[in-house]
Amino acid sequence: MNTPKAYMDNLKKRIITIDMLSDCIYSVNKRAKNCRDKEKEYRNRRYDTYFNEWRYRDKKEKYYKIKDEFLSLLSPTCIHEAEDIRTYSIECDDEDEYKEELERLGDTVINSYSRKKEIIVDDYFEDTITVYVIIYNETNYNYFLYYDLNTHSFHTPIDDYRRNKEKYSDLKVVNIGELSTHGKEINDLISMNFVKKLLDIIRSGDYDFQINDVPESA
Repeated sequence: MNTPKAYMDNLKKRIITIDMLSDCIYSVNKRAKNCRDKEKEYRNRRYDTYFNEWRYRDKKEKYYKIKDEFLSLLSPTCIHEAEDIRTYSIECDDEDEYKEELERLGDTVINSYSRKKEIIVDDYFEDTITVYVIIYNETNYNYFLYYDLNTHSFHTPIDDYRRNKEKYSDLKVVNIGELSTHGKEINDLISMNFVKKLLDIIRSGDYDFQINDVPESA
C-alpha cells in the first residue's frame, strides 16, 4: 500500500489522525497474524532445521507489542466475549458409566457409539472388550478489549478476566460467538517504515493527536 501524501504531510507536522493510527495498527496486527500462521506451519513440520517456528513467534510478539503501544492512546469500545469451542472424546469400559456420562454431558454430545477393543492380559493372552465412545464439544470463553476505529476494529486479549472483571465494570460485555482472525498480503498494508516513524513520534510525546469521530464506548 502506498502511504497517502496526507499522512506524510501530517507526520512532518507531528499530527496523528485516527486514520493514520488505524492503518498502522491494522498493518502490524495483520503482519502478526501472518507470523502466527507461519509459526503454526513450522510447528507442525517434522523438522525445523533453521528454527523458523521460533523466528516467526518472536516477530509475532514484536508486532503485537507495537500494536499495544498504539492502542494505549485509545479507550476500548466494549469487551467482546468470544466462544472457544473444542471437540473432545472419552472412552468408557462400563456401560453404566457410559450412560452416566451421556446424561452429564447432555446437549454437548455430538456423537456416541460402541466399538470392540483388543487388550492384552498377562502379557500373552489377547481378549476383546466393548468400549463406549463419546464425542462432545466443550465451550470456553475468552475475553478481549474491543476497539472500533471506524475503518478498522481490533481486539486485544484480557488475561484473567473473570478474576479481574471489576477493573472493567464500566465496559459492556458483548458475546460475539467464535472469533476468527486471519492475515493479509503485506502489499496491502501500510509500510513498516511509516509505522516506525509514527511510533517514534508517539514515544517522543511531542505530537497533536486528532481523535475526532471515534465511536464512544458502548
